[in-house]
Amino acid sequence: MAYARVLAAHWARFHPDTPFYVLLLDGDKAAVDREGFELLGCDDLDISAEELEIRRGIYNPWELATSLKVELLRTLIADGSDAVVFVDPDHGVYGPLDDVAAAAAEHGIALSPHLLRPPPADGFYPNELDILKFGIFNGGFLAVGPSAAPFLEWWSGHVRRDCLDERSGGLHADQTWLQSVPQYFPFTILTDPTLHVAHWNIHERDLEFVDGRYLVAGTPLRSFHFSQFDPERPDELCSWLPLTRYRITRSRNPAVFQLLREYAGEVVTAGYVEDRATGYRYATSASGRPLGKWERAVYREAVLAAEARGSALPPSPFEPARAADFEALVGSRASWPSLSPQARERLERLRPAGAPRTAGGRAARRLRRAAGYALTGRLAGRSLDSSIPTRITSDLVRLEYRRSE
Repeated sequence: MAYARVLAAHWARFHPDTPFYVLLLDGDKAAVDREGFELLGCDDLDISAEELEIRRGIYNPWELATSLKVELLRTLIADGSDAVVFVDPDHGVYGPLDDVAAAAAEHGIALSPHLLRPPPADGFYPNELDILKFGIFNGGFLAVGPSAAPFLEWWSGHVRRDCLDERSGGLHADQTWLQSVPQYFPFTILTDPTLHVAHWNIHERDLEFVDGRYLVAGTPLRSFHFSQFDPERPDELCSWLPLTRYRITRSRNPAVFQLLREYAGEVVTAGYVEDRATGYRYATSASGRPLGKWERAVYREAVLAAEARGSALPPSPFEPARAADFEALVGSRASWPSLSPQARERLERLRPAGAPRTAGGRAARRLRRAAGYALTGRLAGRSLDSSIPTRITSDLVRLEYRRSE
């Protein structure tokens, strides 16, 4: 909520007559101070309670947020908005974005590319392959108009079960699917360098601080995406990548680090530390089991099996009356009779280290290691499993069940 409060205040500064909506994924709407924005809950979206419960179970918080982003856009467009500009909460708005909304109203879809020109081949981050792994468009800053309804319906279909952070399988949540927009739908690309400045493109934007304003190549900055920025470490551009990997430095680019410190101060003042102390309601099952990648993957495979077979859904992680059934589902392979052999093998590869495995799973891994040795002529120092997708798209899963009928 600290991010949302800061972003709403930034928005109101430049768009005083345009409503700003915040979608609350978890929490009591009545307890949230709504000054500066209109608060929506998941019950305000055009999505059933059963479907919402499933997504809360199969997705981690980030995957859930990006999945429901699409439903938020669909809801606001269906309610009659001329255009909707979506901005990730970890954004700063430093200028008007009316032209972004106008572009979406005219073209239907306005997308923001990660880069505007090819990066140097100098070994620093990012190179072109880095960007391709995450997708050429960023899902954290985009806009849609009423004519984007077919696109939103298509996108919604993909994020229903396939909004996964599974990069070994080529999936990066909702963002993966944006790469197909140019071949399916009318769209435009936002190429103004003052928009959507971020750690992956800061090297090409020449940010300066002049006469009390931040400028990009001499033009006022309009939006900055503080992606992967930790407000409690304000001198680090990105929390997961060391500064030595970037083309910028504190001495050559002082304006960048001044902006980071200012934004960190705003977010902390808005309650960032206090908000972080609040637990995520859907981080554990009804019995108190932490829901990690393994538990969510088992539940997703069981959901996909039930949907493919037309059978009853598996026990929800959050249903107290069926807590014992969910514990059995994630605790014993004997509880997987409805799963395909391929699904069982995927889960065996994903099973946490130290957890008991079946003899069949051990034999399968030994065979894979032997095959790796035969193909490479040397013994691999680790299992080959990490390069194999442990979660695949739902259409491929459904095909497994159709083939077995």
